[in-house]
Amino acid sequence: MCRRVSVVLAFAGSLLFLFTTVRANQPKTDYWPTCSSPQNIAPATNIGGNLYALPRTPLAWNGLDYGTAWVDVSDFRVHFRRYYADGTPQSAGVVVQNTTNSDTSFSPALVWNGSGYGLAWIGLQSGDADYQVYFARLDADGNMIGSPLKVSFVGQPETGSCAAPALAWNGSDYVVVWYDTRNNATSGEDVFATAVGGDGSILGSGAYHDIVICDASNSQVNPAVAWNTGLGAYEIVWEDFRNGANYDIWGRAFFEASGSPSPQRQLVATSNTMEYPALADSGNGLSMVWTDYRDGNPETYFNQFHGDQLAGTDTNLSNNSSFSIDPMIVWTGAEFGVFWADNKTGYYEIYFQRVSADGVPQAGNVEVTQGSGGSRQPVAGFGRYGYLVSFAGTQATYGTNYIEPFGCTYAYTPTCPSGVMAYGVSSTAATISWQPVDGNGTDIAYYEVLRDNMPVGKTSNNYFTDTGLTSGTTYLYSVITVNAAQSQSYGCSSTTSSVYVKPSAAVTLKVNKSNPDAVLSWTDTSNMTSYNVYRGTNPQVMQKLGSTSSQTYDDANALTNSNVYFYTVDDPGQ
Repeated sequence: MCRRVSVVLAFAGSLLFLFTTVRANQPKTDYWPTCSSPQNIAPATNIGGNLYALPRTPLAWNGLDYGTAWVDVSDFRVHFRRYYADGTPQSAGVVVQNTTNSDTSFSPALVWNGSGYGLAWIGLQSGDADYQVYFARLDADGNMIGSPLKVSFVGQPETGSCAAPALAWNGSDYVVVWYDTRNNATSGEDVFATAVGGDGSILGSGAYHDIVICDASNSQVNPAVAWNTGLGAYEIVWEDFRNGANYDIWGRAFFEASGSPSPQRQLVATSNTMEYPALADSGNGLSMVWTDYRDGNPETYFNQFHGDQLAGTDTNLSNNSSFSIDPMIVWTGAEFGVFWADNKTGYYEIYFQRVSADGVPQAGNVEVTQGSGGSRQPVAGFGRYGYLVSFAGTQATYGTNYIEPFGCTYAYTPTCPSGVMAYGVSSTAATISWQPVDGNGTDIAYYEVLRDNMPVGKTSNNYFTDTGLTSGTTYLYSVITVNAAQSQSYGCSSTTSSVYVKPSAAVTLKVNKSNPDAVLSWTDTSNMTSYNVYRGTNPQVMQKLGSTSSQTYDDANALTNSNVYFYTVDDPGQ
């Protein structure tokens, strides 16, 4: 253990940089522990507030934790909050709309884009004649970037009311779909789409808006959208009443590069109603679930796309005499997870079914919520090893939204953090960092940081800045890992999972670039007699360069343009 009395500088070329965390774009699963019967692994948590119109509460995994959004009846605004993998809040909820007090909102949709979120919702802003569809980009903490973008009835009179927005991201742009009543006098509700670039502007130089996806006779409602990697296009599906007798599922692909959809096609057709389609992309093609009445009662069905057509077998996943409704599907990186609401116990609870990558159900139905008094509208996000499930209470807790971790239940103690060190040390603050821990079958929820054996904070990042310190006082920092099942690391080594820090303004480190050399110099008012010098390409992994008794050090032939370097100097004592 060493007593850090330093600051850290980083540069690429001649530019100074601040350390930040970089999340992976489109995080993927590299290991899936096949649980024969996943279960809830931590208690359900009330997200807060009361839901408006009982919509789904979206969840999006960002590589570290989850983001969620909902509309609260207290103010009819969209709220955002980050949650750890164990279902505890990472931060306080924020209102994400920078709109006037006359704004009314509902039905948010949320996706992660690699550095922040895309958000779509129904809003009634000042000047709107009726409910419209809005889009905004959010940063990782839910703060709106820029202003809301209206994506329905763009540049034209608002002759209808919009509903049920859905949103998808393909790595570079978004597509927002919805249905509205602009053609109500002739064909009922119809489905439309707008394509939005990663910069938050409408694609096609502003022309790709209000694209007709379906305006057939009678009603088309409740669209869903997902990127079809194998096809290289967005797939849009919806409930379609064009036959005038029952709802079928129709769909068409949308190619955002040209702003044009493929021909419409009927995907599922029986003599009974089908509703609430939902999609998930496996990277090799799409799969779809929906509610189907062909068996005389609503059941949850599954099928897979081959190209742009459903070519597998319609599979009944719920298969019971009760009502099985509100399906949702998630791809884990290795298999599908399907969730729905089922009233087989006498009131609605959320159920789950594993489905293999080739569409074969695995094991049986699993009850997710148990004895909660009724649950509807499930949504799930998948991290690296497990799910976080959101749902709406419908009986004693009507209109309240919950989240619950769901995954493997076997006992597992998370690994201890290693490489704990301090950087950015001043007279009153220090940043503690460590090597990120990789979970083994259960997602890491957060790290708890202790100062002198007392908790001072938690974070899903692998660094934490502590403030309010006293100059000249030595502190012992240690870090504990907590996973989604709320198990903690223990028995961690004091040499790798803790570090002593002595805040001080005595050492001021400077760096001069003389390519390819880095010439370090520092001033020291504490009159230390020797110093250790370290360098690394990130503050968690630094290598000792050497020791010196002077207050200068030449790191010769070390620098390569476009790389970021971190340096620190510390007292070799203790």
